[in-house]
Amino acid sequence: MVGNLGVVFDGALTWEAHVAELSRRCMGVLIGLSHARHCLPDGILKTIVTALVISRVQLRIQELEQERNMAQHEMSLKDTEIDDLRRDNLKLFEKIRFLQSYSSQKPKKPGQDVESRYSSQYEQSLDPFSSFSRQERARKYSQLSPFEKVTLSMGQCSLCRAHP
Repeated sequence: MVGNLGVVFDGALTWEAHVAELSRRCMGVLIGLSHARHCLPDGILKTIVTALVISRVQLRIQELEQERNMAQHEMSLKDTEIDDLRRDNLKLFEKIRFLQSYSSQKPKKPGQDVESRYSSQYEQSLDPFSSFSRQERARKYSQLSPFEKVTLSMGQCSLCRAHP
């Protein structure tokens, strides 16, 4: 019933303002109820309207939670896809390196920039120490407070500018 009343919830309005707006819109329905029963007890209007508002808010919360869950699921799928593509690229690079080891000629110039990018990733994937170092660095960074993270970022930025 509340969904058909056309009430739009505004974050800037107070709870009482929402109840008053819904009361105004529900007045016709409630007057009809009052005539049908020949009396409407005191205070029942606010109780009914409050229940209607709560039901509408709960419905909207459920809708937003569903949207959030769908977005998280899509992000998870995209992350998995990115990881799969990265692994595929590294495997392809490994095959290229294997085939090049049997070839006597050097690779052509146009592909070297892509090859060098995957070459470094391939070498890093083979090195367990660099992998451990990255994991430790990420773990330590996650333990920093937001202020420390901002300070670290600003320090890194200023050092990058000082030593180009």
